[in-house]
Amino acid sequence: IIKYQIFDQQKVREFVIDPTVNNLDKLRLVLLYSLRYEKDEKIMSLKSDLRTAGLTQQTVSLVDALLKYAGNERRKADIFKKEGNLFEKATRVMKQAFKDVPNIYTQHQSLLSTLVQQLAKGGLKELDYPSPSPIDTRKPMKTVIVFQMGGITYQEAREAANLNNEGLDIVVGGTNIFNSRTFLGELTYFQGEMQKNFHHFEIETGDHR
Repeated sequence: IIKYQIFDQQKVREFVIDPTVNNLDKLRLVLLYSLRYEKDEKIMSLKSDLRTAGLTQQTVSLVDALLKYAGNERRKADIFKKEGNLFEKATRVMKQAFKDVPNIYTQHQSLLSTLVQQLAKGGLKELDYPSPSPIDTRKPMKTVIVFQMGGITYQEAREAANLNNEGLDIVVGGTNIFNSRTFLGELTYFQGEMQKNFHHFEIETGDHR
């Protein structure tokens, strides 16, 4: 894992010090690296590179906030599966995607989609997913209504539509449409800042996606 870590750190730093790369993308990349290698001392160096690139200390501190919010000790599953390095894995996924499917963005399946399919087949464990009403989660279901607190992504909405085309009756909703920018806004709030800092983050990175 050490050789993968060194390779990833070098590639991430190349992007972070590249003046043509958007500051928001630099931050996203360092956040992903920090989740993958959260014990790495080089994270401090990458945070310094972010400040050199023009991000404020307040924005750079989102790296620490993310590890407190979703670090390895807080996660129930290994989201990286410890398979090689970030860039090699991304390359494999893209090559396989271009070979087998028309759109590389359809390669990944969300947790929501996985859970809905398990529910439809009667495969959810009642111990992990209890119900306030007497519903047998082991019984296959054809109609599923999902409301996600914290928001739903466009990908999750698309996957629900695809499942509807496969014969299931699924309705999905959430408190808002969720993406990386809204997540970073909530992360800013999580670290004790006022809500106005979300607007400040938007202005600083120059990215309104």
